[in-house]
Amino acid sequence: PSTLDPILKLRFTVNRLDPFHPAATLTDIPQNYLHFGPTGDLLMVDKYPVRKLTDEPSMSSVRECFELAAKEGRLGCWFVPQCFNWGLYSRRSPYHSFRYPTELEIRSQCLLALNHRARAVIFYAHNAFAHQGRRDPIKGAVSEHWPRTANVVRLLRKLEPFFLEVKPPVPVKVKAAEASSRIEAKMHTADGKQIVVVTADGPGKADAVLYTGKAGLKSRFGFTVDLGNGNYRFTSKGISSDILE
Repeated sequence: PSTLDPILKLRFTVNRLDPFHPAATLTDIPQNYLHFGPTGDLLMVDKYPVRKLTDEPSMSSVRECFELAAKEGRLGCWFVPQCFNWGLYSRRSPYHSFRYPTELEIRSQCLLALNHRARAVIFYAHNAFAHQGRRDPIKGAVSEHWPRTANVVRLLRKLEPFFLEVKPPVPVKVKAAEASSRIEAKMHTADGKQIVVVTADGPGKADAVLYTGKAGLKSRFGFTVDLGNGNYRFTSKGISSDILE
């Protein structure tokens, strides 16, 4: 309480001085959601799973953010996905041992957020491109990576009605292969249109049959094939995702 009281006071002071802009609280520690949720008008959650070249990343930590926000804090949230290279900030390991997330990895984090009803996405971090990027030892790395992030932003703008839908998405039955990473699929409805969003947490292979009950859907990113009768097979590797529409 002694720590939270001044933060709460600050929140309400900001609200009073500027009632037209929300105050946001950001934390990457899910266990703190219940306590820190009241310190802002918005709760923003972040986990940055892509680190070293030798790692097999998983976004299960991102999933934990949403699950605990809903369960422990009973809070809605905004999502802050990773679009930077940890090497630009690390002082313990050399830059060349880290990497940027791929476009697929950035997109998959955001689609996992959509499946868990995050209402908005704010990327971390622009300064990684605008400032730290100037120190990037690999010439052109930032300019090469920026279009990947921009592509995801363009997709999210198209998916905006689904982020703002009032009714929760409907879970789709998923039968995963024994050695598969965790796969989740949900059907979203907005503006009279339905889509199925499927995500794989990684690491390793993802292989599952999706029983959507809706025939004729097409894979946007090519990871899913139509088995007929409203059933589909999703296969991929690592952090991954697809949209059926």
